[in-house]
Amino acid sequence: MDGLCDACGQQAIGSCKLCGRRLCGTHLSISGVCLDCIGGRRFNPPQKQP
Repeated sequence: MDGLCDACGQQAIGSCKLCGRRLCGTHLSISGVCLDCIGGRRFNPPQKQP
């Protein structure tokens, strides 16, 4: 998998099974789900403030 982690910008190793974010080993859990989804918060990109 190529690309950078959506959380920190390091080299991504995989993506979240639920929300599809590219993630590095730090931010992707053993089960293949990101920490936000594990915590019950589906990841949404930050909204730009007007």
